This record gives sequence, C-alpha cells and structure tokens, in this order.
Amino acid sequence: MELIILTNISIILSLYLILIFINKLAEEKELSLKTIIVTIVIILFIVNCIYYLAEHKSSFLFHLNIFIIVTYIILIITGLFLAISKRKTSYLKFILFGILFLIVPIYTIMTMAVGAMSV
Repeated sequence: MELIILTNISIILSLYLILIFINKLAEEKELSLKTIIVTIVIILFIVNCIYYLAEHKSSFLFHLNIFIIVTYIILIITGLFLAISKRKTSYLKFILFGILFLIVPIYTIMTMAVGAMSV
C-alpha cells in the first residue's frame, strides 16, 4: 500500500515540475494553478483506477516508476540544453528539482526490490 502512495507522490511532483517547465517555455500563454491541479488530479485518478484493476500490481508500479525516472532524465537533459543555449540560469532550478525529485521513484523501486528478496 505504501508503494502506491510513494508512486502517487512521485506522479504529483513530476507532473507539477513538467507543467511548470512547459509553462516557462510557452511564455505567451500562462497556465493557471487551477488548470495544473485539475490535470494532476485527473491523471492520478486514471493511474489509480488502472492500478486497482491490474492483475500484477507490482509490475505496474515498477514500470510506472521507470517511466517517471525516464521523464525526469529527459527533463534534466532538456533543462541543461536550454540553460546552455539560452544562457539563462532560471532553467537550472528545473535541473536541480529534477535531480532532487528522482529520489522518490528510485526509493520506491529499491523498496520493491528489497521486498522481493528472500530472507
């Protein structure tokens, strides 16, 4: 049960960071906080429905966390290229938050791996 909670926290963090990053790139149209919250709630609802209907729950969580890690890595690389090419330090916060938020999905995967080990 704690693995789905950790995964939900990871989804919230990653979606918020990605939506703020997209908002920063598209400077002419600002996303409101209400739009960001509604998007996160809808995606969390869909993921939790799929989780509770899935037969292999641990496999679903594992692949979802791998997807979140890949998303963070893409965000970090994109932020790095934008920080270098546009010479703006404002993209460095996305790199730092991406690295910081990688802790949650990696911890979830490690917890799943330790739980699968026989003692």
